[in-house]
Amino acid sequence: MDCSIVTNTGTTPPNDQLEACTCVPGSIWVAKPTLLCVVNCTSDPNSPGTFNSTDGRCDCNQDFEFNDAEGICKINCGNFPNANTTIPGTVDTCTCITQYTWNTSTFSCDLNCAGVPHTVNSTVDPAGPQCYCIDKYTWDVDTSTCKLSCNDIVNTNNIRDPLVENDTFCVCSTDFLWNLTTLQCDYDCSVANNTNSSVPGNMEMCVCNVPYDWNVATK
Repeated sequence: MDCSIVTNTGTTPPNDQLEACTCVPGSIWVAKPTLLCVVNCTSDPNSPGTFNSTDGRCDCNQDFEFNDAEGICKINCGNFPNANTTIPGTVDTCTCITQYTWNTSTFSCDLNCAGVPHTVNSTVDPAGPQCYCIDKYTWDVDTSTCKLSCNDIVNTNNIRDPLVENDTFCVCSTDFLWNLTTLQCDYDCSVANNTNSSVPGNMEMCVCNVPYDWNVATK
């Protein structure tokens, strides 16, 4: 047998009398009719221990695939939502997209609310799954983030400021200005005569000059 044409063999020279080849470490000889040096699949925890009699590759457990370069079964991260690629040096761990963390127990990328801005806490709502957002923010399924909900804030045009990327501004209605601290639209007292400032905590009232009083109805 010419062992030089058999994959995963050592340096055994051609010999017509040979009935077996010397396999490289980690591989075992499978006799007729296969005549192959195959990976010792029984030692691979991610294989049922069987192999393909045609090419000698190990059969792999569900969601795993045989890696020819390493001769082992590795997880197929493409089968899992929100996963990217296998972490180098591992066989069963995937990298996840932003806001998600790999769970080695369930083989899944789980939402990690601890790393999402504007959330109440790290608790995940299993109904979503989604994070619990703080007041004036709502969960955005497409981006897996808590986004400012301008349509729930009075005196806005129901849209976020397209020039601001940090999602902390809403476009206010005419005669109102955005308050970054309170995340609300306050009346712009500069457009009203005989005023000098707004009233803290009141979005529709201004402080009048003496002897004027503020009229809420007419502003």
